[in-house]
Amino acid sequence: SPTRGRWRACVGCHRLDVSDGKRHDYEPLRDAKIRHKGRRTDRHHPPCAGRHVRGDAMRVQGQTWWIIGASEGLGRALAEALDQEGASLILSARSKDRLSALCDRLRDAQALPMDVTDARSVLAASEAASDADGVIYCAGLYDPMTVQDWEPEAAEAICEVNFMGAMRV
Repeated sequence: SPTRGRWRACVGCHRLDVSDGKRHDYEPLRDAKIRHKGRRTDRHHPPCAGRHVRGDAMRVQGQTWWIIGASEGLGRALAEALDQEGASLILSARSKDRLSALCDRLRDAQALPMDVTDARSVLAASEAASDADGVIYCAGLYDPMTVQDWEPEAAEAICEVNFMGAMRV
């Protein structure tokens, strides 16, 4: 599959290859059909016509991005990469200490602690981050289990963070 191991960004018009753990530039998608705002198109670029793109790189300088799940993993790596590209960042996760430590290392970042499983926490953070140009949801929970060791409570917790948390945001 041409999109295997790749993250989509920029409403499906571009993707960032992070499969080898190194920073890469965004590449235009070469897919024949792309969904854009509910419509299908055969054009290389959907109806946005590449207005948000210069060359092969997505421009984030001067924009504010809210990264949810920024304390570790992909969220932390994206925060570091977007900071290097000149974006202002609002970083959210449950761990205020880890967020503060990350913000101290970045050029223009502020910590906004939030728990995606708590609707009031999400509402308060959403209001505080309402001026963001974009949101990247990286919060996730994974608890591997076999069918024989199925734990309904663990499965519900995974759904609560991975799906319902994203719906709350």
